[in-house]
Amino acid sequence: MYATRLNLLPTQKKKRLQSMVMFQSTKSLLEVLLFVSCIVGMVFLGAELTLQRHFNDLTVSLISLNNQHINSNRDIKKINRRLHELTLIERDHITWTPILARVFETVPNGITLDALELDATKKMLLFAGIANTRDDLLLFQESLQSLTDCATLCIQSANLPEGILTQREKISFTLTATTGSL
Repeated sequence: MYATRLNLLPTQKKKRLQSMVMFQSTKSLLEVLLFVSCIVGMVFLGAELTLQRHFNDLTVSLISLNNQHINSNRDIKKINRRLHELTLIERDHITWTPILARVFETVPNGITLDALELDATKKMLLFAGIANTRDDLLLFQESLQSLTDCATLCIQSANLPEGILTQREKISFTLTATTGSL
């Protein structure tokens, strides 16, 4: 059988009783939420302490690692600086062997060179020597001016001083050649 409930309370008290039940239920629910939020807060606080301790350990190990390798870093910076300086020196370096070989290939048999002066800053070559004949000297001048392949040396002009070509034999000369590459 079904249990019957009789509620003989007046309606005003029934409403008040219902509102009290609602209030107690809400209060209990809020207490549970407050308790759960306190538990979650404690978990977060513990996680923060653990993470802070881990962060501090990482910082200490990073600082000790930097201190261990500070000499190596200093040496590496010194080596890099020297490599940079060597690169600058190498960029300004001129390899003279192929240039001189190319110049000496153009010297005819009747020419004896006594001096060769190279000036890379002015891009000039100065030849001094003795030519057996005027034709040998002119041939030497023409062969220098024919050096137009600028891979190793490119002579733009080879000038003889005026008055030298009046002699026929045993001509002491000084020939200045300006280059396009050095």
